[in-house]
Amino acid sequence: DIVYRQLAEGEASPRVWFHSEHRYSGCSWHEGGSTGIVFESWWRTRNTRWWLVGDMARVAGGEQPTDTNLPPRLKYIDRNYEDVYSDPGSPLVRKTSRGTYVIAVAGDKTKSLADAGDEFPLGHASGPPCYIATGTGQSEEGSRPFVDIISCEDPSRSRRLYHAKPPPYESLSSLLSEISMSPETDHVEPNLADGISMWCSREDLLHPSQQYLAKLTLHDSPAADLGLVASTASTILPESSADNGDEEKEDFLDDPSVAVLDPCVTLDVKRITEYPHPHPQLQGMTKKLVRYKRESDGVELTAKLYLPPGYDKERDGPLPCLLWAYPKEFKSREAASQVRGSPHTFAEVGGTSPLVFACDGYAVLDGPGFPIVGEADEEPNDTYVEQLVDSAKAAIDHVAGKLGVVDRNRVAVGGHSYGAFMTANLLCHSDLFCCGIARSGAYNRTLTPFGFQSEERTLWEATDTYMSMSPFLHVKKMTKPILLIHGEDDTNSGTHTMQSERMYAALKGAGVPCRMVILPHEKHGYRGLESVLHTVAETEAWLERYCKNGGGSSSSSSD
Repeated sequence: DIVYRQLAEGEASPRVWFHSEHRYSGCSWHEGGSTGIVFESWWRTRNTRWWLVGDMARVAGGEQPTDTNLPPRLKYIDRNYEDVYSDPGSPLVRKTSRGTYVIAVAGDKTKSLADAGDEFPLGHASGPPCYIATGTGQSEEGSRPFVDIISCEDPSRSRRLYHAKPPPYESLSSLLSEISMSPETDHVEPNLADGISMWCSREDLLHPSQQYLAKLTLHDSPAADLGLVASTASTILPESSADNGDEEKEDFLDDPSVAVLDPCVTLDVKRITEYPHPHPQLQGMTKKLVRYKRESDGVELTAKLYLPPGYDKERDGPLPCLLWAYPKEFKSREAASQVRGSPHTFAEVGGTSPLVFACDGYAVLDGPGFPIVGEADEEPNDTYVEQLVDSAKAAIDHVAGKLGVVDRNRVAVGGHSYGAFMTANLLCHSDLFCCGIARSGAYNRTLTPFGFQSEERTLWEATDTYMSMSPFLHVKKMTKPILLIHGEDDTNSGTHTMQSERMYAALKGAGVPCRMVILPHEKHGYRGLESVLHTVAETEAWLERYCKNGGGSSSSSSD
């Protein structure tokens, strides 16, 4: 791709500024526009690159393009974006008086690493310039958010200032401005020695996310040597609001951070919110991050298992279960095996969330891994059905066999969009589930002949794959009941409402127990209160009939 640049004033026409080697993904600027970070990526190899372009690239010894009219550039980051464990995070930005956002740069922009030497380390006001980066910090333990400072010249030169250590789950994110924004202050960069103000959130399994103002300060010497407490906490809420009589909640909210801090860092947090539990009916619902292996290729999978409030395995025995998932393509087994998410976050329940059925006595297996892997020159979708069934079997074997909390004869499967496509395929090609719920899906891949999801080949280039993946062409194999829900005005190019209408007709013709619900005026996602409530009611009735009580009986006729 070619990136053009045109000054707001003084240039009559745009000029070429950058030639990307992959597909251009965006650009973030330093104040003044003399330096930018250009992002590019290539889907087939899952490669992403960051290029430092402009004055800072010249200081860092970047290359000068053959076209001397182009600014110098330096390849700053070059990595596989599927590898979430190595994700360096994203540079923080700050707001200018113009309402735009520029990358925050700490340190002295006129100094290089060599100029600063050992006298002025990274993060010092007189040290070399550095970015302040935050990330989710995915790891084998789950997500552990971090704050790093990274040299603008060399990303291998970095320093971790903050590393969360849940529980509770704590995250520092946006940079807050403490100065009045005006053209005169647009050039003022954050000074770590004076402390930077950041937005902070904190939550755990039982308590919803609360918001904090956090001040992170980097001192010249270890905080302990300076007689400073590494982390402090307080609240700026009115006393009547903070004192709610819930001692456990009070301790959780107002304790100092348990994060791992750089020895020279202090962190002060002040709570500013007191959000109540958004759905008290689910208080006591338990959440567990479970890990298990797919037998066929050894890929390690992760899922979030939710159990109803008050559930006791010895007393209540195995539960009916709703498995809700969405497949994703990967180019390596290692990336597919990585843990994503955290076992310590609060369970937010949206209007059509599967978690509402924990109130009805169901175990909910939310977001289990369904990786479709195609390494090297292999195409993931050439073995889509086999990998799909293997992943489902591994999940059920773990929660029903090893954990013993789920009745394997009463497991329903569901999903939205590509998850609905998955649901129909699993009911066609396995006998693992008693019924299915498919929302806003596509079922006939001949109707998306120029590619779908992450499939880049056309129908004519991969005919066998398109045919084998289309549940519409395999409805004769389906015996378990399926509920189809779709928005009447779905404008998503791959999931027109016609997909559900034709799938329903095929199911009825094949004698498969089924029901179709068309939601008036809704698009790909459902927004209206009536639509959300209707979706939940239809799903609840379907699960009650065919999962909790029916155990997959297919004797009933279509609706």
